[in-house]
Amino acid sequence: DIYISSLESYMSDVKDEIVSATDLYDKLTEEDLNALSRDASVATGDVLHALNTVELPIFVDVVLVGFAGDGAGGLRLEADELRRHLDVLRRDHHWAHLFVAGPNKNHTLPFKVEYIFKAHAAPSPIAQALSSSLRQHVVAGHQQLIPHSVVEDVLTKDYTSARRSTATLTLYLLNPALPFDENGNMPTYWYSRQQPSSGVSTPLCAAAVGASFEYRYAWVDLVASPASYGPATSGSGAVTPQTLPGLRSAIRRAFLKHGKAAAGRGAARSFLLGLGAHLAALALRSAEHLVPLSLQRLPPRFAANREVVITVVSDRDVGSEELEKEWAPVLIALRGLQLPGQQLSASVRALRLSDCPSCLAALAHGRQSHASMQRVGSQMLTHMHEDLDPLVLHRWMRHVTVPRGAQVWGDVLPAFVLDLGDQPSPTLLRGHRQAAAVEGMVLAVRSGARRATLDLACHGTSLTVDPSDPRAAVLAGVLDALFGVAPVHKLWSPLTQQSESDWLWSGAPNPLSPITGRQTPLQPDTSTDAGAGDGSTSLPRLPFFVSDAARRHVVLRQLLDDLDVLHAAVAEVHAHDVALDSLLSPEDHLVFVRRWRLAEYKLDRAASNLALSDHAHALFYARALQPD
Repeated sequence: DIYISSLESYMSDVKDEIVSATDLYDKLTEEDLNALSRDASVATGDVLHALNTVELPIFVDVVLVGFAGDGAGGLRLEADELRRHLDVLRRDHHWAHLFVAGPNKNHTLPFKVEYIFKAHAAPSPIAQALSSSLRQHVVAGHQQLIPHSVVEDVLTKDYTSARRSTATLTLYLLNPALPFDENGNMPTYWYSRQQPSSGVSTPLCAAAVGASFEYRYAWVDLVASPASYGPATSGSGAVTPQTLPGLRSAIRRAFLKHGKAAAGRGAARSFLLGLGAHLAALALRSAEHLVPLSLQRLPPRFAANREVVITVVSDRDVGSEELEKEWAPVLIALRGLQLPGQQLSASVRALRLSDCPSCLAALAHGRQSHASMQRVGSQMLTHMHEDLDPLVLHRWMRHVTVPRGAQVWGDVLPAFVLDLGDQPSPTLLRGHRQAAAVEGMVLAVRSGARRATLDLACHGTSLTVDPSDPRAAVLAGVLDALFGVAPVHKLWSPLTQQSESDWLWSGAPNPLSPITGRQTPLQPDTSTDAGAGDGSTSLPRLPFFVSDAARRHVVLRQLLDDLDVLHAAVAEVHAHDVALDSLLSPEDHLVFVRRWRLAEYKLDRAASNLALSDHAHALFYARALQPD
């Protein structure tokens, strides 16, 4: 309940220019100091409890579109009814990391998460515009693969006009009005970032979910045709026709039983009773993956200067200009993730394989052959193939010297791309991967083959990856190593104490997703709202949930380091069961109380700015904890 005006005034002056760890205690006014010491009763037990239960709120707006009788089947679901089910979801959640190095296997981080859900109904004109746009493509245009822009052009107008940007995540649940045929069927359609004619050589994986690249909203079309994608031979979390609430089938059953005029009312009697609970569960499931509570690993500590050096190891001559042009989307995307007060540079260089004995040794020792099951048509057949073990590669590649940039003197993350040339057979890393983060390094492989089959399928068709283009995989590896960003389908389960998979949001356009990556190429965005319109000033874009996670994890790591120092200092005193006022002089005790209240204030401000996705100011307050 304290407002420290002098600190807030300083924040408004520096704005986003620098993230400083300067001690601001001496800059506080007498009024602020008195406010901090208003309650002088501070016990070490209370301090430890506060440090162990730092609360980070996540605001999620759930917006119903087409549930006011203006959608498919005339269904009606009030926002208050959905809100009643969302209130049940206010339970304890904690941030965790999936990969833990060393003997300490505690995956849970000391950040308690409180989801704060709000439910709204979109204005009727939004539902009407969405339905009209879809009918134009699905009915009049006879299209089955609908571009995401058809939905997002409409939703963006609501998102910006309703000022929903204060939420950490806005989730739109869509029930567009589409016509029935005489059997009660609605047209078949899904969503895809690209159409079949756009030159994508691999099968498109169409889904019913999407996420904006520019704004913090995602959406689910609940009457789109059922989709299925995920693991092909083994694994959990696959999306099936039963994954999403079955509005399409429920409306059809009501149509056949009650007729078109009474379809909505009939569905209400047989289906709507549990719809609110199903949609609330979908909202929580989506929030857990789009505002991910699971880090792949703890990212490195904050560094003012950090450099990523991508080294392409090849036996062919590659000009630096050609290399820069090829890897420009990755380099620009990485540079765009830096925070104020930080210089994050990225560069690419070529290294001749013949000039790198460690690289030759890595390839010689890292090749391994093994068998796996692969889907061929409707049969599962044993397939023998060769891959590279990233752990063995790391053993040798760690001896390769990485040059630092001319103007950067900070921590360097090396990323090595082992180019196998025109080798016709596809070669990947162990686990059907093109790249992997291993102990402060990213390792990737490139081969001449144009297609390698993954252990993933979409609508019964095996998905493939292009082994000749590892750029998106390298970017994903750097996001893992440098920011701890996990794949969107991965989540730590406190119940089973292991990582679990849920592939639903892997169906959203994302250049890093093995499901939709090939149809969402990592290329500069050339839309007129992104830059000049000619591509000269536009940037490659990542979905909001990827870029937000990268920046958020930098703040979380800073807070974790601060909490560890605070906890160690206070725990040492608490262990002796000595009251602070008897241990310290009155003057020192007053300073301790004020410092602790100031630290509490900064923790609260860091948390609130994280909730608002203001990562620059959140990092300012996190780093400002260090002097305290």
